[in-house]
Amino acid sequence: MDIELTKIQYKILNSFQQYRLDKVNYSADLIARDTKISIYIIRENLPFLLENKLIDTDLLEKETNYYRITNKGKSVLLNQKEETKDKLIWSVLVPLVTAVVGSLVTNFLFPK
Repeated sequence: MDIELTKIQYKILNSFQQYRLDKVNYSADLIARDTKISIYIIRENLPFLLENKLIDTDLLEKETNYYRITNKGKSVLLNQKEETKDKLIWSVLVPLVTAVVGSLVTNFLFPK
């Protein structure tokens, strides 16, 4: 099951793992502060992340508005980073290598 995230949803999910630490008891206010996104936009996007089980409410207090990232959310972030790396390789490095090899072959076959 592949989940497509918008840029805002990705920023929200990514804010849970700043500085290589998992944040627990992370409220919408803190997410808004860290991502510099409006609190209203954060609150609109949190239900999507909760429905897809990318984040979860704090287990200690059921009636709170505190969230934590789940293992599924961590794997979605990891997959997103891998996809970005693959896009970079295929969009920059492969054309560059092709151009260099093509230039070398052309210069070798047709010297001045």
